[in-house]
Amino acid sequence: MVEQQGLTTVMTRRQGADAVVAWVAGQARTRAEFEHDVAAWAWMFQAQAGQRVALLAEDTYTFAAALMGAWQADKTVVLPGDAQPQTVRRLAEAVDIHAADLPQGCWPIPKAEHRPWRFVDLDLQRHRLVVQTSGSSGEPLDIAKQLKQLDAEVRTLEAAFGGLMSDPALKVLATVSHQHIYGLLFQVLWPLSSGRALVAGRLEYPEAILAAMSQGPNVLVASPAHLKRFPDALPWGQVRGHTRAVFSSGGPLLPDASQEVHRLTGLSPIEVYGSSETGGIAWRQRAEHGDIWRPFAAVQLRQVDGLLEVASPISPTLHRG
Repeated sequence: MVEQQGLTTVMTRRQGADAVVAWVAGQARTRAEFEHDVAAWAWMFQAQAGQRVALLAEDTYTFAAALMGAWQADKTVVLPGDAQPQTVRRLAEAVDIHAADLPQGCWPIPKAEHRPWRFVDLDLQRHRLVVQTSGSSGEPLDIAKQLKQLDAEVRTLEAAFGGLMSDPALKVLATVSHQHIYGLLFQVLWPLSSGRALVAGRLEYPEAILAAMSQGPNVLVASPAHLKRFPDALPWGQVRGHTRAVFSSGGPLLPDASQEVHRLTGLSPIEVYGSSETGGIAWRQRAEHGDIWRPFAAVQLRQVDGLLEVASPISPTLHRG
């Protein structure tokens, strides 16, 4: 049974040096390796002038180590969704440091022997992250998140779905990017906060998704776009007994697509409704709940003048929409 401990103690909690923190290309990365890599990023970031770090890393393990290193160095992390020229130009006006896979991004010295870092608990108020996302007008928006909000998110997910993920050997597979809030929470922050091993890499093609799901135990974190393209010709029955749950978020999952995934895999997708601004609001499984959404335990909903009003510890302000 895993124990939810929250995000503040990811680097300070007691965990054996040989404990598996991540799987990278099928190879285990241990707690000792993770601490070494986080320390390397922390020393590098501490030596950089400025407060705001733009972080883009294709590899999930690299991303997680850099994120934790930046927070240990008391930097605010900005997550761009891509490295397109217009995105990089916009970042130049908003951040002090570019890291990892961004053009001219800084990296720790490869394979260097670094001094041990004195890891400290993160601060729920002080440590922050900014997610860059497209607003309703298509113009980019910067959505600031305190660690307090991200911590509340992962605790909410654990309270709702942790029972499905109690096997300590379980892997979290993903078709989505950790650079966006859905992938960030499900693929990086939730596993780190609960001591589960994260899995580096993103699954893109149905054949790769099926192969990964057939090696359990696992859960799949997917986008509606991927789920609606599950081809009937593949032997999806192989995932039964291996995959514990299929999550869907980041957009609406059409009823027909949900029913088809259920027919092929035996699993009714768990749809999570929310946004970068509000965080997770509600969830449902159509096979059990039909069209009815179930609010997360900490979320309060009501209708005001035809609009939905959302109050949640995940969001610092009241939202109407």
